[in-house]
Amino acid sequence: MRKLLYITLLSTVLPLALPAAVEDFKSYSDTEALRKNWTGFGGGNPAPAVVLSTLDGVPAMELTTAGGPGDKVIVRELAVRPGERLAFTMHSDAKNAPGAYAYVALRSDRNAGNLVLHDFKLVPGQPVKVEIPNEGRFNWQDHLALLICLHDAGAPMRVTVGAIDLPGAAAVREFHDTPEARKARREKLLYGRTTQIDTAFPYYHNRSNESIASELRVNGFDGVWYYTGMDTGLRSGLVGEMQRQKLGVGLMTLPSLVYWSEAQLAERLPAGWRDWLIEFTGREMDIYRFIGFVYPEYNRWYKNYLNGMLAGHGFDAFTFAEIMYPIYDGPERNPPFYGDVSPGFQAAFKAATGNAKFPNFTDPADPDYFKTNTGLYRQLVEYRVKTIDDFYDDIINGPGGARETAPGILFATWTLGINIPDGVAKLREWEGNDIVAMIRRVKPDLHFIQTHAPDWANPALPGDYPLAYKPFFDAVRTANPDVKIGMQADLGSLGPSRRDPAWQKLFYDACREAGVDTTTYYEFGLRWEIYSLPPRLCEIRRDGDTLSLVFDQRLGAESAKLMKGRELKGKERSCRIAECRWDGNLLRLKLDTLPAVGEVLTVPVGGVADDPAVRFPASNVEPMPRGPVNTIPAGTEVTLPVLDGSF
Repeated sequence: MRKLLYITLLSTVLPLALPAAVEDFKSYSDTEALRKNWTGFGGGNPAPAVVLSTLDGVPAMELTTAGGPGDKVIVRELAVRPGERLAFTMHSDAKNAPGAYAYVALRSDRNAGNLVLHDFKLVPGQPVKVEIPNEGRFNWQDHLALLICLHDAGAPMRVTVGAIDLPGAAAVREFHDTPEARKARREKLLYGRTTQIDTAFPYYHNRSNESIASELRVNGFDGVWYYTGMDTGLRSGLVGEMQRQKLGVGLMTLPSLVYWSEAQLAERLPAGWRDWLIEFTGREMDIYRFIGFVYPEYNRWYKNYLNGMLAGHGFDAFTFAEIMYPIYDGPERNPPFYGDVSPGFQAAFKAATGNAKFPNFTDPADPDYFKTNTGLYRQLVEYRVKTIDDFYDDIINGPGGARETAPGILFATWTLGINIPDGVAKLREWEGNDIVAMIRRVKPDLHFIQTHAPDWANPALPGDYPLAYKPFFDAVRTANPDVKIGMQADLGSLGPSRRDPAWQKLFYDACREAGVDTTTYYEFGLRWEIYSLPPRLCEIRRDGDTLSLVFDQRLGAESAKLMKGRELKGKERSCRIAECRWDGNLLRLKLDTLPAVGEVLTVPVGGVADDPAVRFPASNVEPMPRGPVNTIPAGTEVTLPVLDGSF
């Protein structure tokens, strides 16, 4: 997971710190919200008086101010649903003085900076429609604080605020699976070109499941590994929609809950979970919390947690990513940086090995220093490997494990690879990854070799570097020649090492030469194309009375306004766009004449552009950290047949 950066507007416009709401972050129907869920800003800047009212017969809230100095601020805290916008009506009383206006702001919480800020002139006796489009700049699924700040022009005023409209996401489309379709998706995950998605990124926010799935599909992928740090991060219906569009879909998550907050761990885990945390010899990893691999109580909890994701979303496959002791080259550092050295892990090591002692990593004078008492240290190396494989095996194959919950799906194991001398043995010692032992213990269908950070973060890494990973691929074949080999790359997590199409071709060619069966990469929304190329129209699909233009990347929402009124030319007839609605990489059209499936249309797409605001920042392109707007050149036309919208 990566921290998302938001633009913070000037804090002088609206107060930066807000008091606790009457009932924090709870959702009500609008009538109840008006009664219960508004709070004033504070005594030094008193909120307007609030009374229930109606606006056009709908429950509303009436705000009144006495005309004293200072702005009057009220706050509502929302638990919002996915949607395209937030909208409500404000009506200024006819007796209000001219010149009054309102600021409306949204924040991620009361004490944060403003995510968006809009000002609205209040004309006496007139309504004003407050509409705040999301456009992917923050996640509607989060909690938000809505602030209304009234500037009363030095005179008493009355403003009525209507019910808030929070339109939900499009209904999840039904997906009717078949054994034949499941088998085909399984083959795609074993032999195809796949990518990874992480829908916590803004690139996936505020768009439909159909939009996300179609963008993956038209970019030529056979399957997807859906990464999530927490079960609540999985979008309802997205797995089924990707499968409906014939993509194989595997779940990928981390076994140590590393990105969970302290509050989330305390809320979800059994009592005593703090005793399960991995500890290190230094403080460099203090910002993270890793649950260890040696606690049977955690295994029992994790099986239920994982099984809920597998059963609840219908995945085709599962794998753990980065199941390891997470310090690359720790024993080689000066001073050494090593883990796990927690009391719980030390006790487990002593019980399993019969040792009364544990290696020392901080005091070279200690007789049990790991470079002195090498026999004790080697036992620890072997024990760490065993704990990872025991954990993996129990979660997948043990009683109540994933194979029982999701029979018939693919299981993949996952270890790291790196281009250094004797890399297989070094990663085994440093991070506990033993490819042969893991495969023989867990018995997967597929084993992935993940590119390690020192390689993927290197801007000079050659595209054919998979050829240097031969020792890792050979280890898979040694363990079981029937297990398929996967290779995972990182094509865009850092701007300087974002890989262009020429580099990607070298990568895929090298994987084929090395005998790799399937490939994937992190992460689809970080790919070079969305930073460097304008969108490309790939398909025209008809679904009922709607025509959808399917692009290869997410568009800016303003592209819908640009396309409205344009003419689509056919061989025998033409049609004009009467309405155009934006949905991620889709433009959904209502036409004055509906073309038939099979007709060929020429579509003018000049001026359609992408949206840098939803990209992950790339520091190498400062002062525009998300890169420029990429626009299709004026006059560009694309000719394509109309396809059936069903799959």
